[in-house]
Amino acid sequence: MKIYLKVLSILALLSSTCLAKTSMEKNTSAAKVKAVLEAAETGDATKFNALLKDKTIDLNAQDETGMTPLMSAALGGNVDMIKKLLAKKVKLEIKNQAGDTALAVALTNDQLDSAKTLINAGANVDLIVAGDNQDTLLMRAASNNADITGLILKKNKSLLNKTNKLGETALMQSVRFGNNDSVKMLLKAGADTQAKNKEGLSALDIAKKSGNEEAVKLLSTKK
Repeated sequence: MKIYLKVLSILALLSSTCLAKTSMEKNTSAAKVKAVLEAAETGDATKFNALLKDKTIDLNAQDETGMTPLMSAALGGNVDMIKKLLAKKVKLEIKNQAGDTALAVALTNDQLDSAKTLINAGANVDLIVAGDNQDTLLMRAASNNADITGLILKKNKSLLNKTNKLGETALMQSVRFGNNDSVKMLLKAGADTQAKNKEGLSALDIAKKSGNEEAVKLLSTKK
């Protein structure tokens, strides 16, 4: 009996030691991941390059919000760091807790150079970005940048007339936000000008309502 209890005591001590070691390792790992994320977002190249040399750091690891080093670099608009992470073969399609990939993070935060880099690296463009309206990446791009709009269309033209929760298309979004270079590009690609959102408004109606006179002219010729 005494020997048995002594063995149990030893096993319990060993287990406790192992758990403490595991907890310490997890905390150390989490701290390293946090350090990489911060360096990637803030653009601290010296710290970032030093951390990349640490082979124990998982460059696909996520923090408590699901952010990866690639997402943080995209958020901060740090293209050089994005390229370094891509060279390390990090995963492009990991999603954070909001459901966004690194590309969605870049577009949502108007980091257009980051978005271009990720698209050219093969990032999936057929995604719904975080938010109540369930916009597509094309809609988000069409609202503020024609170059990104073109890149997405080139990769997946089937997104052209896809609608969000409000029944709006990328064309409607580009009109609403006054991005007429995107309007021209979407029209050239064959965007549906007759489509109506859930309020019964077409892209032309939205152009008139928002006072976008150039879009009104562009859309009137397509009636």
